[in-house]
Amino acid sequence: MKPEFEPAYAQAWMLAPKTDPGGVPHMRSSETPSPGRGATKEARQTFLRRLARLIRMRRDYREDLNPLGIRLLERAIESTFQDAVDFGGAREARALMVGYVPAGDNHEV
Repeated sequence: MKPEFEPAYAQAWMLAPKTDPGGVPHMRSSETPSPGRGATKEARQTFLRRLARLIRMRRDYREDLNPLGIRLLERAIESTFQDAVDFGGAREARALMVGYVPAGDNHEV
């Protein structure tokens, strides 16, 4: 079943050329070469460091952030947590999240 309304950005994306501005064709995920084992470990460590930093920022700046800032930071934490899990760092990411209590979705934006 096709939706009645399709946003303009979706139409533009579908019609956009499949190359970047430099003329290099985009790769679909099935064509993208998989990273080597070292690259995966490096990415996992990057996401874990980023997660630790974001959690520390959330704790340290909790009183200084407005509701939108808190919401953005929490979304970044959730996304980075998932990235760490996707790259094999689930155990370490869960350990970093111990004691982290999200503010919830009760913020007005």
